[in-house]
Amino acid sequence: MAPMLYFLFHRKTKAAFTCILTILCAVAVVNTFGVNEDFRFLTVNLIFSDPKPFILNIGQTIWNIALILLTITVLVLLLFSSKKQFLNILQLIVLISLSTLGIVSLFKISSEFIHIAEQKRTNLSGDADFEPIYRFSRTGKNVLFMMLDRGMPGFIPTIFKEKPELTESFTGFTWYPNAVSFAGHALIGAPPLYGGYEYTPEAINKNDTVTLFEKHRQAHLLLPRLFSESDYRTIVSDPQFDNYQTTNLSIFSDYPAIHAENIIGKYTAHWLQSHPNVTGLSITTVLNNNLIRFSFFKTVPFILRNFIYDRGEWLVTTNLTNANKIQGALTLNLLNNYTYVSYLPELTRVDDTAGDTYIELYSSLTHDSGFLQAPDYVPVSQITDKGTGPFAENDSYHVNIAAYLLLAKWFTFLKEQGVYDNTRIVIVSDHGGGRGADYSGNILLPDGTSLQAYHILLLVKDFNAQGADFHIDDSFMTNADAPLLVTANIGITQENPFTGKPLATDKANGVTIATSGVKSSTQHGKYGYRVGKDEWLHVHDNIFDPANWERAQK
Repeated sequence: MAPMLYFLFHRKTKAAFTCILTILCAVAVVNTFGVNEDFRFLTVNLIFSDPKPFILNIGQTIWNIALILLTITVLVLLLFSSKKQFLNILQLIVLISLSTLGIVSLFKISSEFIHIAEQKRTNLSGDADFEPIYRFSRTGKNVLFMMLDRGMPGFIPTIFKEKPELTESFTGFTWYPNAVSFAGHALIGAPPLYGGYEYTPEAINKNDTVTLFEKHRQAHLLLPRLFSESDYRTIVSDPQFDNYQTTNLSIFSDYPAIHAENIIGKYTAHWLQSHPNVTGLSITTVLNNNLIRFSFFKTVPFILRNFIYDRGEWLVTTNLTNANKIQGALTLNLLNNYTYVSYLPELTRVDDTAGDTYIELYSSLTHDSGFLQAPDYVPVSQITDKGTGPFAENDSYHVNIAAYLLLAKWFTFLKEQGVYDNTRIVIVSDHGGGRGADYSGNILLPDGTSLQAYHILLLVKDFNAQGADFHIDDSFMTNADAPLLVTANIGITQENPFTGKPLATDKANGVTIATSGVKSSTQHGKYGYRVGKDEWLHVHDNIFDPANWERAQK
């Protein structure tokens, strides 16, 4: 109908419409590809991890306004000049470029969707029998290394105040609150966690003779190789290796002594059959309703993006979820990770055979924020009780306290089976995050972000460690210290099997953190990360002292 009405207008009116629409389209293209809002990563239900008001990024706002004015000026000059043919050529180039980009993206999305749909069918296909994967020995040494994705240590005091009974399960643990990651997301933050200081972003970028893929592969294989080659029974589950167009298990194919398996999601159907009244957020419904809004979000000026985002509700007036809000709703990812951690006792086998065991596992329960039913913080379709604590309205707090409650049940099981004392446990996160966590010490950093983006969880329980309360160690730590903590004093060679270099700390003069928000390996270089000169922070000693932070340039 609109095209037909266009042809009914007077010639001058049609010309005016053409000029206006040309300018609007050009401005939309410039806004989409020339202005990055840097709201961190986007979840499958279109929730940003760290949306910021435009007032915190005046530079980007000024840049956007300048781009828009420049675009309008250039177009007006072309429209009212004798060289209108250049504008036609430019429009044709943009049309072909956008069409090509759309077709390529369509094929990539279709390929990924087929893979995800098949995985979902496998996960929810039936009532899978429990197959214990984690084997603990009563007579040998057990080393348990667990990565809680985006685990947020700032919640720990409140969690243990709300649930003081947790101390009975977490006996012997030392908490290192003064600990940071090297990035605000997994792609850059996880490699040093698994591989140590040779795989910090600064070290990776200095090594320009080895591909980024190979450096990531080495980091994820380092600990499993060290333990398996020291005759430890080695078990790895759900390794978070960036796929590089391959499966996350393929890097272990050359090491038959390492048992690697994906578990998360495998028993979700079993849990749902036991809880028939629980239904999660329909991602299809959310995407069908909000993807068009996301398109508008990308095309409008930077100053309007927070308004359209609407705290994750995207200006939707109809109820898309049982919880009334998309923000904090129960998703399949949250269910997959909750059920996985809840079934850890069923997935554990204890025996009296001689020999030592290394177990490396991963969970993103603390990453997939959502509201859970207090006081036990369990998944339900309709939340009626969020608790009464200071973080009752913070969905990141809900999943963090749920993780501790579920791990407490597993640790109690290990105690009952007689394998807790001869087990070393290291729990660490790859980065921090969350939205608006107003906990003590969450200072503002020189680049306008909050400490919570890089503040990591680091908990350690050594063999035969005792103590009913957390021992707190305020030493300056990073997640690159984790490999040293895992391998200390147990006869494991503390040497990188790929480079021959010893595992050692490198933080005497502080550490440099990459603040780049680029989270896909395909957007980085062949040999290193693409991090802007002003996308670095340096910190030393006490991370809670603003004076110890500064911008760094590389």
